[in-house]
Amino acid sequence: MATKEAIMAGVSDQARPGWITAVLGPTNTGKTHYAVTRMLANPTGMIGLPLRLLAREVYDRVVARVGAASTALMTGEEKIIPKNVRFWVCTVESMPMDDDFAHHPTEVAAALKAARAVVGEGRLITVFQPHLFSRTRLFSKEFAEVLMLSDEAVVTEIYAAREDPEPGVTAELITSKCERKKNTHLVPNWDDVPAAAAALAQPGDFIITMGCGDINRMVPDLLSALER
Repeated sequence: MATKEAIMAGVSDQARPGWITAVLGPTNTGKTHYAVTRMLANPTGMIGLPLRLLAREVYDRVVARVGAASTALMTGEEKIIPKNVRFWVCTVESMPMDDDFAHHPTEVAAALKAARAVVGEGRLITVFQPHLFSRTRLFSKEFAEVLMLSDEAVVTEIYAAREDPEPGVTAELITSKCERKKNTHLVPNWDDVPAAAAALAQPGDFIITMGCGDINRMVPDLLSALER
């Protein structure tokens, strides 16, 4: 059986800058302690854990090291997200993804804070597809506020889903209420969105697509636009 020292030495010898290294080994060989220690050696970080109780235990450990104001906890039952998060402790199924299923301002804010925590020195560019005319009408002000957590926000037209259009309700309800107009981009035509987002991107930037509709279909076109 591999010892804790052998496992850690193997990881240290094989690690490469910019790579993601998996720490594998039997139970109780220090993998979690090692992962937490490595995470806290960076300015920001995120860790995904298989069990809610383990996530809570690790959260308490991280809080003891860096403070509650810098540490978030996201599980199926708990969401603790301070204003200036540096480290995220999550269960695997609750980890924010770069194509986020977000349709409520609270969820959009949580996802953008998570993205901001890992983006480093680059800028955060959000491509947001509003979902439902009724939701856009009810939460346009709140969506406008949370989108300003991004450095640049590209807003598509509303994904109607089960609803019929409402007179006067368009994505412009959101963009017209955004504080930083120069960093807010309304792009109603679907085919124009990838090029608009790619034109904003610089090396090191992080682009996140968000919505509850079919925004995920845009990812291949967005990647192609970035490669041009």
